[in-house]
Amino acid sequence: DGVMPSAEPLTVDLLAQYSPEQQFLIASQRLYPMIHKAQPTLAPKITGMIRAAYLEHNQGPEELIRLLESPEALNNRIGAALEVWEAHVQESGKTDDTDADAP
Repeated sequence: DGVMPSAEPLTVDLLAQYSPEQQFLIASQRLYPMIHKAQPTLAPKITGMIRAAYLEHNQGPEELIRLLESPEALNNRIGAALEVWEAHVQESGKTDDTDADAP
């Protein structure tokens, strides 16, 4: 079925058997609750941003294991995602304000 039982510890070797998309899917089942605990309202957005960066930069399973095993690394990644998101929201806000002023 391709989905790992959550009781089994994740390892780089285990994840390496899967495509990058599947690697993230498997790891995200464990990452998401940790992200949700830190940022409940933005957890889906942050998880998606981490996924996009993971796939875009072809980071490999080592990075997923690092995020799972290091709360500090995960918090840094969440913080970086929040900065990007807040900048995006501010940019969107500027655009919306400009549109609102249009006749």
